[in-house]
Amino acid sequence: MFFTYKAIRLSTIVIILPLVLHFNSAQAEVMDFETPPMRAAVFGTLGEFYTQNGLEHTSIGFREPTSHVHGVSANGGRVSQLAGDAGGGLFRTATGDKFSFQSWDLITLDLAQTNGGESTFHIVGMRDSVKVANITLTNEEVGTTIDFLARDANFGNVDQVEYWYTPPGRGIDPAEPEFKGALFNLLSEIDNVTFDLQPNAVPPLTLAVSASQTSFSTGDSLKLDIGISSPGLQSVVDVFMIILLPDGENLVYFTDLDAKFAFGHLSNLAGIVPMAASIDIAAPLAANLQEFFTFNWTGQESAGNYTAFLVMAKAGSLSDGSINQDDILQVSRTDFSFTP
Repeated sequence: MFFTYKAIRLSTIVIILPLVLHFNSAQAEVMDFETPPMRAAVFGTLGEFYTQNGLEHTSIGFREPTSHVHGVSANGGRVSQLAGDAGGGLFRTATGDKFSFQSWDLITLDLAQTNGGESTFHIVGMRDSVKVANITLTNEEVGTTIDFLARDANFGNVDQVEYWYTPPGRGIDPAEPEFKGALFNLLSEIDNVTFDLQPNAVPPLTLAVSASQTSFSTGDSLKLDIGISSPGLQSVVDVFMIILLPDGENLVYFTDLDAKFAFGHLSNLAGIVPMAASIDIAAPLAANLQEFFTFNWTGQESAGNYTAFLVMAKAGSLSDGSINQDDILQVSRTDFSFTP
């Protein structure tokens, strides 16, 4: 029987780091909506895009096929205009590759709702279907150049940038009473969108778990080190630490950062408690827990192959007892064996 007792010596060093992103110095491109002139309406739900210098621009669709962004004359030239009935706007490369989204000029921003109050103007950067960057703009910033990289360096490596108002928020039908009664005032105009088709280098999200040896005998001491390095992602996560026993079904899972553990079964993932739950990883971080767990083999444990997993998943995603590909952000494993 595995873990008939435990001997734990915890050494924890957690360091929050402003991880440095190495910005690329390649020449930036500009979408000025003038060369060629952006037409008066570009319908995202109809698959229409305005394209300039390799970057595409269109609207985020509502449930009905009239969502669009406008090309209008303002600020001495063409600008892209987003009204409240558009749902939102987006930028992405024509090839679908990652790029660096750097800045835009905010010409107009009206967030006032017809019946009082203000909406919020969101801009988010997506990378591999995960929101990695997020800022909001205010009316006070009209007439300025918005430096996205200065506000969130993760805009330097994205495959799509989206923006919208809340309310109405992305995807709300403009036929609904909420829109008709309160939101006709919403308006934004942007110009000179600066970008680089060569993305900046971004440190990857990495997990690490390692064992002190690959094989153990009676009297040996198992020591597990774990670590994480994250560039900062707009995500809330659960972190699991699991040791799968030789029978391939029974497992040990750790319930906190003090290496307390419980027993479970691979067939009952919903019953496994995360070691750390609902952790916001928006800020860059690095954490190393040396000798997170130690255990002295007594000879009474099951012989065979063991696997330790360190798993980062979207918060709450394993509570349904199943694992989907989109649930898991990163996994690290280490294998070791025990012979009495």
